Amino acid sequence: MSCRKLIRCLPLALVVAPLCILVTASPLLAQCQARISTVPVPGSITDAGATCVTAALVDLGNGTVVDRANHLLWDKEVASLGGNVSDYEAYCSQLLLGGQTGWYLPDVAQLQTLLPPGTCQAVMDGCGTGSPDYPGFNGIMWSSSGVSPESYYCPGYGCPYYGWLVATGLGTDFGILYYVPLTPPRNRVDAGTYADSVSVRCVHGGLELAITVDPMNPVAVPANATLSMNSIFTQAHLLLKLTDYVIPVSGVLLALRSDRPTLDQFVGPTRNTGVDGSADAYVETHDQTSNSTIDSTTPLLWTDPKGVVTWLPAKYVTPFYTTCYRTDLESDFTGPFIAATKWTWCSTTPTGRTYRAAFMKDIQTQGSGVSVLNETIQYLTSRSCYYIASCPTTSTGVCATVGVTAAVDNKVSPVIPMGAAIDLDTLGGRVAQDTGSRKSLVGYHIDIYNGLGVAACAGWSNPYLGVTFVHY
Repeated sequence: MSCRKLIRCLPLALVVAPLCILVTASPLLAQCQARISTVPVPGSITDAGATCVTAALVDLGNGTVVDRANHLLWDKEVASLGGNVSDYEAYCSQLLLGGQTGWYLPDVAQLQTLLPPGTCQAVMDGCGTGSPDYPGFNGIMWSSSGVSPESYYCPGYGCPYYGWLVATGLGTDFGILYYVPLTPPRNRVDAGTYADSVSVRCVHGGLELAITVDPMNPVAVPANATLSMNSIFTQAHLLLKLTDYVIPVSGVLLALRSDRPTLDQFVGPTRNTGVDGSADAYVETHDQTSNSTIDSTTPLLWTDPKGVVTWLPAKYVTPFYTTCYRTDLESDFTGPFIAATKWTWCSTTPTGRTYRAAFMKDIQTQGSGVSVLNETIQYLTSRSCYYIASCPTTSTGVCATVGVTAAVDNKVSPVIPMGAAIDLDTLGGRVAQDTGSRKSLVGYHIDIYNGLGVAACAGWSNPYLGVTFVHY
């Protein structure tokens, strides 16, 4: 014991240097915590590198006490445990209190917020009556903070066996803390070995963040979004609400994360929470194959509810110019019949066949036509030639079908993946099965297949319609 006294008398200069590193605490309102897990000589909260202040405790009536000054949630009761720090941490981690999981062993700075004496006693149980020499009666509680190598406890004692203790009791004789000078605040903090039997009071982050996907602006394909590897870009608007048990908390810049870190990226939050505790952000992705779950990495904060983003369906912010195309009927055209040899064919030229010139020319625009002999004639844009097909064939190889087939840009500025299911306002569901020429179908333009003959597109008004991307 005399050695311990001697070590405490080392010059102050030996312990000043590490303290300079510790006081660079973040100004975030939510971070009342020690900056490192092992702490040298925590004579005060700032010595532990934290920005905590004296607690403002409110009993919530459910076995928990909220500290509205530091945004911490405390277990109203204490537990008397033996063992080591891992046992204490395990006890807190399995606690279910006030409907919350995620309880943990407080660090030395957090425990010191329950000082000066009387602060803890006014609201909590087990804070210590002041009876000498008995830890259980003096509110001596374990922290998660170990004793760092810079401390004067280490030489000859081995810091791995020491942790910082805080006494909240009302008396001045604090048993385990018998070598600390009786001058505040050092007479409330001391190191002890893990063989000492003392009490544990668990703590929880007191800030609650609710994340929801904006119901007024659901998942969307933003303006000017383009395809990447045939995948569309989608964006979800997140609404953030930060409270300290119902009371809004302002001034906190939140940090977000996704359970799909390699697939999702965030824009914002770019501002601190406002007076109503609100902020917003966007999460974006090119991969909609699974949902994203969003929570926060802001210290001492839990997320409830977490934001769950279902990426599809997603509405395009930009409306689409919507036109109509058809399969031509030769019977709709007039003029003389001209031999098939007049036109370029992709393979064998049909023998003995004749076709109206206006009919063959319009097939270049519509893509297909049915002759008076009931042949389906197709135009292959990539080779500028005609061929005989078994049905009006789309660029994806399937037969064009009324109520199903839509043509989209896949050459110049594609924004709808080929094969994607889409839903158009007033028209309903379609599938991107076809494409048009480089000039006729660009960007936010959809061509709807409407069947046979000129009558199929009669009265079509070429509206601008909202489009929803349903699935690939």
